[in-house]
Amino acid sequence: MLLFAGFMSHLNSIVAWLRWLQYLSPARYTLEIFFRSEYIKGDFNPNDELNSYPVGAYGYNIGTAWCFIIMTLISLAVRVLGYFFLKMQTINT
Repeated sequence: MLLFAGFMSHLNSIVAWLRWLQYLSPARYTLEIFFRSEYIKGDFNPNDELNSYPVGAYGYNIGTAWCFIIMTLISLAVRVLGYFFLKMQTINT
């Protein structure tokens, strides 16, 4: 899933029929939160020729609040699925 996070390859370079996997990757939301916290509120100069603005360059455009909400929903979904799989395993044994 790290491949679909947008850090190793740009999201637009992934073939269209696999691009939807980026929304299932928790690493994508983690990287967006990290980039936003590091580069938006600091003394980073996005107009500098030597630096590229990573939030826009990597295609991260969801926003910090939505990333936290989506990460919370992913973690709840994984917990619920884990609970049901463990419950089914104990019922079958």
